[in-house]
Amino acid sequence: MKKIAYITSSSFSGSTLLSFLMNMHPNIFTIGEMDGWNYGPNESFLCSCGETLESCPFFTSVNEHFLSNNIKFDFRNFNTSFSLSNNAFIARLLGKEMPFWINSSLLEKTRDKIVNLIPYYNKAIKSKLSANDVFIKAAFEYSGCDVFVDACKDPFRLRYLKNVPMLDLEVIYLVRDFRGFILSCKKNKGWNWRTSLNIWIRQQKTILRILDESLPYIKIHYEDIINSTDETLASIYSFIGVQDNGFTGDFRSVEHHVLGNDMRLKQSGQIQKNERWKKELPINELQEANNYAERFIKKNPMHPLSSIMSRYINEK
Repeated sequence: MKKIAYITSSSFSGSTLLSFLMNMHPNIFTIGEMDGWNYGPNESFLCSCGETLESCPFFTSVNEHFLSNNIKFDFRNFNTSFSLSNNAFIARLLGKEMPFWINSSLLEKTRDKIVNLIPYYNKAIKSKLSANDVFIKAAFEYSGCDVFVDACKDPFRLRYLKNVPMLDLEVIYLVRDFRGFILSCKKNKGWNWRTSLNIWIRQQKTILRILDESLPYIKIHYEDIINSTDETLASIYSFIGVQDNGFTGDFRSVEHHVLGNDMRLKQSGQIQKNERWKKELPINELQEANNYAERFIKKNPMHPLSSIMSRYINEK
């Protein structure tokens, strides 16, 4: 049986790097984020191979598979995202996290069943499941691999992927030091440290809650990918059932068709350690964030997130 290895994480956690590293394995194929990249009509969006998606050999083969299945393929929007509305708030209510004060898997699943009974949304979900099925089959045929890695990160996508037929789903939970996340959010989102940390905590709690729905998963720390690359990749390969392939030291040494952040276009295939938060976060913010995390741990000693946060606090 073919396998999907799904990477779930917060943003800014290293999923693009992990996608490149895993794509080096001869029996693994990934494009990173497979829900498309809605670039502008006048924008020339490049695949990591250097070609536009319309000229890329992989994405043109996907287009052919869609056409042969009488499904229209849009290079900007693959119809593989399970978002049910262009309005972010409505999409969240229909298929993602409910208002944060609810935070209930039971209510979310009940909501999902009700939404699925509505003909319009039932048709949309079936269309998206078909698009995912065709896309993944195209990836398997193009690559000849047995494992496809989906790095969309969104944990709610897992509930839909479980319904793709004849595929074995396993999950890689990728987590990064919350202080690195804080710095990335300050730079890219303009959030303060408290907002960033609260969002990180809520996202990890949501991921862990969904993973608790009997999904097999392995937890991988971004820092271990950087500091112990061979050992960390070996543990991932063992988990998904492929032979250890090691790391050559240059992840650009093989063909890639990875979508994701600007890293996909960089020429260097060397792993670069990123701990800028140690120098760029103000000392008072670092201390306040650490204290905030310590209070969470003290208040929630048995929560699985507490052990994750403890590791990072102990490495300060």
